Amino acid sequence: PEVISGLRSYDGQLADIWSCGCVLYVMIFCEYPFEREGDPTTPHRRNAIVSQRIRNADYRIPDNPPTSPELKDLLSKILVVDPKHRATIADIIRHPWFSRGLPKGVLDMNDKLVAEKQHAGYQSEAEIRAIVDEAAEASPAQNRHIDSMIDEEFMDITEG
Repeated sequence: PEVISGLRSYDGQLADIWSCGCVLYVMIFCEYPFEREGDPTTPHRRNAIVSQRIRNADYRIPDNPPTSPELKDLLSKILVVDPKHRATIADIIRHPWFSRGLPKGVLDMNDKLVAEKQHAGYQSEAEIRAIVDEAAEASPAQNRHIDSMIDEEFMDITEG
């Protein structure tokens, strides 16, 4: 919700948790949490309705497939509009739905891997600055072309 609200500054990790909740919902129910059968087909109208539902965390848990109370509880803690009240990664890892059936010590394994490869794959500050500088040098025509491509892709996704 903080992304579509247009806030200039927000906690990316908490926004990603919301996104992960949406992905989990889609994986379980094979539908999007904020869309409904019978929504308008015109992109502008549909986007307005879906955006309003996102801002209100207005989603429903379908009857099929049957879901556990633990899954419903986890989704209710992830799909929270106010990021200050949204579940954190630590909350999710401790949640009964997430942790059920995990082998003993599996979460420690991740910590060990992170410690061993702490800087593997990271870009240096100089590499990041070079990318930002290159992006800043893009001409207005290039930016309009990129914006147009993004708009077309968004329309394909929302109309599809």
